[in-house]
Amino acid sequence: MNLGVYFSNYELNEHQGEVLAEYLNNGGNLYMEGRSTWIDDIQTAVHDKFNINVIHDSWFLIDTLFGVTGLLSENMMFVDSTETPINKYYFDAVSPAEIIFYNNDTTKGYVSIYDAENYKVIASSVNFGELAGIAPDNKNELFSKYLEFFKVGQNSFGINETFDKNKIKVKNYPNPFSKQTTLDFSLETSSKVSIDIFDINGRKINSLINRNFEKGNHKIVWNANDNFGKTATAGIYFYRIKTDKYCGSGKMILMNVEY
Repeated sequence: MNLGVYFSNYELNEHQGEVLAEYLNNGGNLYMEGRSTWIDDIQTAVHDKFNINVIHDSWFLIDTLFGVTGLLSENMMFVDSTETPINKYYFDAVSPAEIIFYNNDTTKGYVSIYDAENYKVIASSVNFGELAGIAPDNKNELFSKYLEFFKVGQNSFGINETFDKNKIKVKNYPNPFSKQTTLDFSLETSSKVSIDIFDINGRKINSLINRNFEKGNHKIVWNANDNFGKTATAGIYFYRIKTDKYCGSGKMILMNVEY
């Protein structure tokens, strides 16, 4: 769940936080990233589920992110490529939660993981979409490691969050959402396109489209129903989009509440 960076962020309200906390209590998993959500926004019930302390600091530049030996981020390095790579806090994990990305002298934690046995969470103060890997495949590898941590079978629905940005561009909004979300994609050439929706366990619950599209911009709405017209339950979902040559996916969170 991406809650945005400073000046363009989404703030969870208390009720939404309670819904997410209950989702975790029932065995769910949650990845939550955002800049303001951990310090300036309302601290809801779900924030307490990450087992981290947020340490206030003076403004500093987020430089290189270094992975931690022995954890899923081992040997990984990233830079934050956002327009405003600055922050005024860092994470201190409360055991058994662990920091998996630090600054260069390991004094400031940027990303943490926590396995609470009945649920798993990842907290991030950096935007995954704006991370630039030092090695070409680092970002794909990190995404795969996150899925492994959540025990989501990557091959069960062919997740590959890398798009050839010269051929296809995809986003969905709003995200999180309660009633419907729009998948907005752009094609450089005409192509057959399929879009499928999967739940957190990799089960396909809806096949939205499977037909030919001309080049250009297109919008497809998912009304949070499965293939039988039944409203999906609150939780994390993935969309997978396939064209004639490319495949990619993204994460969405369904709240099932009115804002």
